[in-house]
Amino acid sequence: MSAWSVDMELEREELLEQFVTAAQEICSFLQEAGFWADFIDPCSGRPFLGPYTNSTMFETDERYRHFGFTIDDLGCCKVISHHIWGTHAYVGCLFTNAAYNHPIIQELTEPRTYDEEECDQED
Repeated sequence: MSAWSVDMELEREELLEQFVTAAQEICSFLQEAGFWADFIDPCSGRPFLGPYTNSTMFETDERYRHFGFTIDDLGCCKVISHHIWGTHAYVGCLFTNAAYNHPIIQELTEPRTYDEEECDQED
Protein backbone atom coordinates (compact mmCIF):
# COMPACT_ATOMS: atom_id res chain seq x y z
CA MET A 1 0.00 0.00 0.00
CA SER A 2 1.60 3.27 -1.08
CA ALA A 3 -1.27 5.55 -0.02
CA TRP A 4 -3.90 5.55 2.74
CA SER A 5 -7.58 6.41 2.95
CA VAL A 6 -10.54 5.36 5.08
CA ASP A 7 -11.89 3.31 2.16
CA MET A 8 -8.55 1.53 1.80
CA GLU A 9 -8.49 0.76 5.52
CA LEU A 10 -11.98 -0.75 5.30
CA GLU A 11 -10.92 -2.80 2.27
CA ARG A 12 -7.85 -4.08 4.15
CA GLU A 13 -10.03 -5.13 7.10
CA GLU A 14 -12.34 -7.02 4.74
CA LEU A 15 -9.39 -8.68 2.99
CA LEU A 16 -7.90 -9.62 6.36
CA GLU A 17 -11.11 -11.37 7.34
CA GLN A 18 -11.32 -13.16 3.98
CA PHE A 19 -7.68 -14.25 4.16
CA VAL A 20 -7.90 -15.61 7.71
CA THR A 21 -11.10 -17.51 6.89
CA ALA A 22 -9.63 -19.00 3.70
CA ALA A 23 -6.28 -19.81 5.35
CA GLN A 24 -8.02 -21.63 8.22
CA GLU A 25 -10.04 -23.69 5.73
CA ILE A 26 -6.96 -24.52 3.64
CA CYS A 27 -4.94 -25.48 6.73
CA SER A 28 -7.78 -27.69 7.99
CA PHE A 29 -8.06 -29.34 4.58
CA LEU A 30 -4.30 -30.03 4.50
CA GLN A 31 -4.21 -31.23 8.11
CA GLU A 32 -7.10 -33.63 7.48
CA ALA A 33 -5.03 -35.04 4.60
CA GLY A 34 -2.17 -35.68 7.04
CA PHE A 35 0.01 -32.64 6.38
CA TRP A 36 1.27 -29.90 8.67
CA ALA A 37 -0.02 -26.45 7.73
CA ASP A 38 -0.09 -23.02 9.32
CA PHE A 39 -0.27 -19.42 8.20
CA ILE A 40 1.09 -16.10 9.32
CA ASP A 41 -1.44 -13.97 11.18
CA PRO A 42 -1.22 -10.65 9.32
CA CYS A 43 -2.08 -8.74 12.52
CA SER A 44 0.69 -10.21 14.71
CA GLY A 45 3.16 -11.55 12.14
CA ARG A 46 3.21 -14.83 14.07
CA PRO A 47 1.98 -18.34 13.23
CA PHE A 48 -1.80 -18.45 13.63
CA LEU A 49 -2.16 -22.09 14.66
CA GLY A 50 1.25 -22.84 16.14
CA PRO A 51 2.64 -22.06 19.58
CA TYR A 52 3.56 -18.51 20.55
CA THR A 53 6.92 -17.28 19.30
CA ASN A 54 8.84 -14.01 19.50
CA SER A 55 9.68 -14.34 15.80
CA THR A 56 7.48 -12.35 13.45
CA MET A 57 6.99 -11.98 9.70
CA PHE A 58 5.03 -8.85 8.88
CA GLU A 59 3.90 -8.01 5.33
CA THR A 60 7.00 -5.96 4.49
CA ASP A 61 9.49 -8.43 6.01
CA GLU A 62 12.63 -8.76 3.89
CA ARG A 63 12.09 -12.55 3.73
CA TYR A 64 9.21 -11.95 1.31
CA ARG A 65 11.90 -11.19 -1.28
CA HIS A 66 12.50 -14.98 -1.35
CA PHE A 67 8.91 -15.37 -2.60
CA GLY A 68 9.39 -12.93 -5.49
CA PHE A 69 8.18 -9.72 -3.86
CA THR A 70 10.00 -6.39 -3.92
CA ILE A 71 10.29 -4.38 -0.71
CA ASP A 72 10.87 -0.63 -1.14
CA ASP A 73 11.92 1.52 1.81
CA LEU A 74 10.36 4.95 1.31
CA GLY A 75 11.89 6.37 4.46
CA CYS A 76 8.62 6.80 6.33
CA CYS A 77 7.44 3.27 5.57
CA LYS A 78 8.11 0.15 3.54
CA VAL A 79 6.03 -0.91 0.54
CA ILE A 80 5.73 -4.46 -0.77
CA SER A 81 5.02 -5.02 -4.44
CA HIS A 82 4.41 -8.01 -6.69
CA HIS A 83 5.80 -8.33 -10.21
CA ILE A 84 2.28 -8.70 -11.68
CA TRP A 85 -0.03 -6.74 -9.35
CA GLY A 86 2.40 -4.11 -8.14
CA THR A 87 1.32 -2.58 -4.83
CA HIS A 88 -2.33 -3.56 -5.46
CA ALA A 89 -2.05 -6.86 -3.58
CA TYR A 90 -2.99 -8.29 -0.20
CA VAL A 91 -0.12 -10.47 0.99
CA GLY A 92 -0.92 -13.58 2.97
CA CYS A 93 1.49 -16.40 3.73
CA LEU A 94 0.63 -20.06 4.31
CA PHE A 95 3.18 -22.83 4.97
CA THR A 96 2.84 -26.60 4.65
CA ASN A 97 5.00 -29.69 4.36
CA ALA A 98 2.87 -30.99 1.45
CA ALA A 99 4.96 -31.31 -1.70
CA TYR A 100 4.22 -28.77 -4.42
CA ASN A 101 3.46 -31.57 -6.89
CA HIS A 102 0.95 -33.24 -4.52
CA PRO A 103 -2.56 -33.30 -6.07
CA ILE A 104 -4.01 -31.29 -3.17
CA ILE A 105 -1.50 -28.47 -3.69
CA GLN A 106 -1.98 -28.60 -7.43
CA GLU A 107 -5.73 -28.20 -6.95
CA LEU A 108 -5.30 -25.33 -4.47
CA THR A 109 -2.86 -23.46 -6.72
CA GLU A 110 -4.70 -24.04 -9.98
CA PRO A 111 -5.30 -20.68 -11.68
CA ARG A 112 -8.89 -19.57 -11.51
CA THR A 113 -10.64 -16.82 -13.34
CA TYR A 114 -13.65 -15.00 -12.04
CA ASP A 115 -15.76 -12.39 -13.70
CA GLU A 116 -17.41 -9.65 -11.66
CA GLU A 117 -20.80 -11.37 -11.84
CA GLU A 118 -19.43 -14.59 -10.29
CA CYS A 119 -17.69 -12.65 -7.50
CA ASP A 120 -20.88 -10.72 -6.74
CA GLN A 121 -22.82 -14.01 -6.45
CA GLU A 122 -20.31 -15.38 -3.89
CA ASP A 123 -20.89 -12.45 -1.48
